[in-house]
Amino acid sequence: MSYLKIISSIVFSFCFSSASDDVINLMDLSMKLKKLIKKPEGTTPYILENLECFLDGFRSYSDKVFANDSEAISDYDLMEQEEGPHHLKLFPIEMMPLLNYYDWDSYDCWLFGGYLEKTKQIWYRLSEYMEARKRTLMIQKRRERKMHLDQENTK
Repeated sequence: MSYLKIISSIVFSFCFSSASDDVINLMDLSMKLKKLIKKPEGTTPYILENLECFLDGFRSYSDKVFANDSEAISDYDLMEQEEGPHHLKLFPIEMMPLLNYYDWDSYDCWLFGGYLEKTKQIWYRLSEYMEARKRTLMIQKRRERKMHLDQENTK
């Protein structure tokens, strides 16, 4: 297991110790990442570990949503109000300040871009899933109302 994986798993366990705090912790970490991308500080491992920590937590959270975990689904509204992870709103990202500050090589750029791309894909899948879920629930409610009205009319 790589050094980065060990550190990020330790950070992950501290970042996301409570299921009910997942979305709040994720959005806080996302805001931190947004600030790090706009105004670089720290080291390359620091920003990459934070990106990986966010991605791991976001994957875990989205898995709960896809498994119809009611708490995770209700917490989705918090994230949706913010229009998704904060650091994804920076696209397109101006890479020169990051390249100059961190002195990245092509592998570091690849890791950075990969974390962002995977996060973006999860956000899109999550958004699509929740939209489809809302439509399905609306259709079910309409059917239930119609059945209720039909029962009332037959009495």
